[in-house]
Amino acid sequence: MKIKLAGKAHREGTSAKTGRNYNINIIHYLASVRGVEGQAAQTATLDGVEYPYDTLIVGGEYVIDYDAGGHLVDFAPTTKPQGQGTPGNGR
Repeated sequence: MKIKLAGKAHREGTSAKTGRNYNINIIHYLASVRGVEGQAAQTATLDGVEYPYDTLIVGGEYVIDYDAGGHLVDFAPTTKPQGQGTPGNGR
């Protein structure tokens, strides 16, 4: 589905519960959702290494797709921003 990136946040650190390091970017966008009149605010969590924070452009258009289980399978810009490489793996 095609989305417009409305916001982004970066989280990095060590989990207090597991002791494992994490590096994630959380993106915010609007999407149609069953039972919602208008659009609903949605979030998706992206790997911070695979999708670097500075390559995520607020206001940019992206394609985001999930599998039947609701797991992210694709996230990529609809067009390559000028002067920047393509973020993510574009699977």
